[in-house]
Amino acid sequence: MSVITDAVFFLNKGQVVKQMMISEFDALLDAVVQMPEYTGQCLHAVYIQINENLQIQSVICFLISFDGEGNVASDWNVPFNQLLQSAARGPDLGAGAIRLVTETQCSAPWLASLLFNPDPNLFSLLAQAVKANKLGVLESDVAFTSVPVLQPQSQPSPPTLEPNIPVLQPKGAIPTAVPTLLSSSDATGLEGNTDKNIASDSQEFQALKQALTIKYNRLQKEFDTLQEKNRTTIAEVKQQAKAHLEYALNESKQDSIRKDQQLLSLKQQLQHEQARYRDLKEQQVEQVAEYQAERENMLDQLEEGQTLEAKKIDSLKTAFTREVDARIEAETTQLNEQLAIREVELFYREEQMSVLDDEAKQLREEKQLLLTDSGNQVLKQLEDNGVTFVVYHVGVGHITLALEDVGRYLDERSSYLAERCGIDSATFTSWDEHFNNPVCSYIDATGIRCVESVPRVEWAASFEAGQSDRCANHK
Repeated sequence: MSVITDAVFFLNKGQVVKQMMISEFDALLDAVVQMPEYTGQCLHAVYIQINENLQIQSVICFLISFDGEGNVASDWNVPFNQLLQSAARGPDLGAGAIRLVTETQCSAPWLASLLFNPDPNLFSLLAQAVKANKLGVLESDVAFTSVPVLQPQSQPSPPTLEPNIPVLQPKGAIPTAVPTLLSSSDATGLEGNTDKNIASDSQEFQALKQALTIKYNRLQKEFDTLQEKNRTTIAEVKQQAKAHLEYALNESKQDSIRKDQQLLSLKQQLQHEQARYRDLKEQQVEQVAEYQAERENMLDQLEEGQTLEAKKIDSLKTAFTREVDARIEAETTQLNEQLAIREVELFYREEQMSVLDDEAKQLREEKQLLLTDSGNQVLKQLEDNGVTFVVYHVGVGHITLALEDVGRYLDERSSYLAERCGIDSATFTSWDEHFNNPVCSYIDATGIRCVESVPRVEWAASFEAGQSDRCANHK
């Protein structure tokens, strides 16, 4: 019966960097052991089935990733046995065409991303690594069974010796070519040889018989040694297999016990959760009933409270209305009194303003009369003697004053100058402000004035309010 050994070879840069039996690989998958030297890497690896003649029969080319602790990634899963059942045929590596699973030769498309396509040189590399047998795969015992068992014969017949067996010559004999001794059937044809040749052949036969006996004993000793070594190796292998089997059975038994304990614990947790759910369900029913009763009680209290509150509200409304009406009446009376006082004050102020206007008008007339009666006489004399009254104002220039305009010029200078420039008093006032501070007079909605500099208008007659005192953005 053929014995198949499962192994996994790890590759890096076209070389086999690590070899392990499938049991070691299973331990790696179970995180029993780690490979910290490949932390955070993704390696190419091959799953190989090897027969007892150290020949490859099956190959699966797969990718495997390691996390930050050197463990195989938790989502890695490549079912070797399932893939081999539908594997395609690959090259012949000594035991016929191998079963081969790669990325392009995969019966399960959803697993193709976990596989890779090998380089053609990979198969010879794998064959050499398997022949090196670093894993210690148990080889076939054909080499031992093929050794012939030599048994002594009671009547040995002269064997036919090959030329490479040494022939002993009698002392003093002249060296000749090595003779080939024939068997008894051929010796019959040589009965006519001389007695001398027969005696020589008999001596040679005895010497050869002795040499064969020595060689037989040596071969028999080597055969016994090989048989003993074979028995020792078989015993060790059986012992290892037995120990491995016991270990596997023990692990399986312990795993079964652990799973039974886990199942029992889960059953207990389930029972506990079911009991807790029932308790919570009962509490919920009780709380709903209590809430419903409390809700009905609160509704009754609310209805009673609404009736009482409606009465209180009506009484409060009546009292509030009375109080507001009283306050309004008191405030109205007070405001009316204040308004009457304001009206009396306003009447007296208007009378005072009228009196003051009359007094101012009278004073102006008296001033003009004084100028006419006294000052104008002097001015009249100066005018009659050819004196002209000329005044100068910035933005207006030189102005010749008539005698009758001197009083107005002195009392209402701005309006008089505006009239002489042909503009109104407001425009003249705006120009005067612009002349003293030539900046933009635009005021935005927030009340902020634009103070950007603008060209100064030198003459009041040339000034245009809203244009001459605005910058280019606000004209």
